[in-house]
Amino acid sequence: MYKRNNEEKKSANDIIVEKILENIEETKTLPWLKAFKEGFPRNNISGKRYRGVNWLLLPSGEYFTELQLREYNKKHGTDFRYQKGIKWFYVVFFKEDSREVSKEDIEKEFPDSVIDEKFSGRSGSWVYYWSEDRKEFRKVRRILRYSKVAERNFAKDSDGNILSSCIDGTEVSFTRQDVKSLIQKYLENTGISIKHYSEGCMAYDYVGDFIKQNDCMFSEGEWFSAMFHEMAHSTGHMSRLNRNLASMSKDEYAKEECIAEICSAMLCNRFGLSDFMTSNVKCFDNSVAYIQYYRNRITDWKKDFIWVCSQAQMAYDFIIKNMGVED
Repeated sequence: MYKRNNEEKKSANDIIVEKILENIEETKTLPWLKAFKEGFPRNNISGKRYRGVNWLLLPSGEYFTELQLREYNKKHGTDFRYQKGIKWFYVVFFKEDSREVSKEDIEKEFPDSVIDEKFSGRSGSWVYYWSEDRKEFRKVRRILRYSKVAERNFAKDSDGNILSSCIDGTEVSFTRQDVKSLIQKYLENTGISIKHYSEGCMAYDYVGDFIKQNDCMFSEGEWFSAMFHEMAHSTGHMSRLNRNLASMSKDEYAKEECIAEICSAMLCNRFGLSDFMTSNVKCFDNSVAYIQYYRNRITDWKKDFIWVCSQAQMAYDFIIKNMGVED
């Protein structure tokens, strides 16, 4: 059993940002620049991929929680136990907090609204509504929580068997030509055009809704990374995910760049492009300056970094959907 006495005093946001920063110090790199040779981390019991900030927190592998391992043993009559040297990682999840609320309390919260069975309103983190199933007014919010997981290789039974893998080996692999065809499909489905230039970096133009491209200046690995980066920006257009690209402050622009970097890395991971090369690093003197810049930003952003990761996940999901790829 791991100790949580000090951790319980911290919020899930604090814990996760703290672990991200510790990882940067330890590895001397950013979490989205990790190797992508083994795909996305998964939960070993459910088989589902970890998403958003959890993808950044976990190395490739299959993970379980303490509770999941206990329930697995109970269900299957097995005796899997933790092994010496086990390492625990943090993951975050949202838990729904739902409560009954009186009509009078809602009227106090929304004095200018008509409170009837069609009412729905938000105040702070709470959403108020009429529940047809329960025949009562309720309020609900999502609370960020964290848990700890360990990789399946650290769980063995009394015969020395490792917890079975959840991967069935049927995942589709992609050639680079396949990926180029999928990129073209995304552009066609979204109506984004490509304009070719003889100089300059690849860039997304929000007003014209096109990607500026200079094909002569990229290695193939860099081309994919840069194209995915600009495609990630394109998801923020008002006709898509609407991240308000038209008027951003300096800090909002930095967050948008981070969203694009993470989304690009996720797409490289999905398609087996292990030679991911960040396009954003060209704004800095070298990769060390790039890493230090984002380390400082994450420190300043705190809980907003988890929002950045969620937006990167939404951008990734939008692109994958419009490529017509099952994920």
